[in-house]
Amino acid sequence: MPRPLYTRLCDASGIPPHIQTDTRCSTTGVEGLCILLRRLGYPNRLSYLEPLFGLSAEYISIIANAVMNIIVENKTHLLTNLNNLNWLNRNIMRYYADAVVEKEAPLQNCWAFIDGTARGICRPTHQQQEYFSGHKRHHYDEQYVLLYGDPAYPLTDLLLCPYAGRNLTEQQQNFNRSMSTVRKSVEWGFGKVISEFAFLDYKKNQKLLLQDIGNMYRTAVILTNCHTCLYGSQSNQYFNIEPSTLEEYLGV
Repeated sequence: MPRPLYTRLCDASGIPPHIQTDTRCSTTGVEGLCILLRRLGYPNRLSYLEPLFGLSAEYISIIANAVMNIIVENKTHLLTNLNNLNWLNRNIMRYYADAVVEKEAPLQNCWAFIDGTARGICRPTHQQQEYFSGHKRHHYDEQYVLLYGDPAYPLTDLLLCPYAGRNLTEQQQNFNRSMSTVRKSVEWGFGKVISEFAFLDYKKNQKLLLQDIGNMYRTAVILTNCHTCLYGSQSNQYFNIEPSTLEEYLGV
């Protein structure tokens, strides 16, 4: 990524030009972002990064955590509530729904797909038990847009899921099959997070009581979305849609 894009990403995500931690570790915002990106990019030992940055492993860890905390504090609200996305409006949702229809999906007003993923963690040595983890009854007005999920999700006015049961009609089976084809795109998003930030896919590194695993993943998702704004993704290519700009996504 060209250096101007690092500066642009720092500005848009609220990373200041100069960072100084409570432990008196200091660096520039751009270098701090580079340290965080490299830390999350591959499951190396911190000592392997010392020659790259000319800093001690402890220093690298402190800076990476500091930048991560800045991103979480400034931008994690983008992941908690769709109402926090200023760029997301009815016209955009309709644009997305039309793109889904272009893929021959039977729903005319589905603008997005919802799913979840489980990320493995290193087995805790203490308190392990605490960390284990009918469409015809609904009528839809096509002026509304809705989400589509897998059978694990409840059926609501704004959330639809496949027909369930063993004795489905041919039409119902065709509906499920067609929607499953386009719904697979939600898996690409999860895959991209791990592809860009392989550190999160190495379970032995995910030590719940020693690292802030939750914020690591939140930060990686935000940064992955930023990457999509800059370079696109498999999903936007599949549906032939334009992603939002970096500044639009981050609410600048």
